[in-house]
Amino acid sequence: MTGTSSAAQDAPAIVESRPRGRAEDPFGLPRRYATFGIRAQLVLKRCIDIAGAALGLALLSPILAAIAIAIRLRSGRPILYRWRVVGLRGRYFTGYKWAGVQDA
Repeated sequence: MTGTSSAAQDAPAIVESRPRGRAEDPFGLPRRYATFGIRAQLVLKRCIDIAGAALGLALLSPILAAIAIAIRLRSGRPILYRWRVVGLRGRYFTGYKWAGVQDA
């Protein structure tokens, strides 16, 4: 042994990464997901996610509207507040916060 531990010798070498997805692949998936069955499952999952989000929004919108009206009537202030958020790679974007009912 030359002073290095066996764990350091067993560790895999770090290699330079390349983009995994193919240019014609709309999902940018690695090649191992290129089979039709797995792609079909991902498309089905995406459709279910979108349908579930739409259904949840439709079911919760009357409740959210009632809360918004209660906030507006009780406090007289705006229902949504704007704030700056630091996003991916340090880019700023405008986020919106739901105002709560506060006693003045």
